[in-house]
Amino acid sequence: GAQRSAADGVPHGDVPTRVPVSEGHPGAEADRHGQARGRAAQAL
Repeated sequence: GAQRSAADGVPHGDVPTRVPVSEGHPGAEADRHGQARGRAAQAL
């Protein structure tokens, strides 16, 4: 998702530059998490 997640403060789809490189996640993975969060939020 393009929305910024309040949980991690990282724009999904972008490489999370605020996360240490040792635990940085690929943008695609972050985007999948963002989309999953978006669907879960809409389902509530």
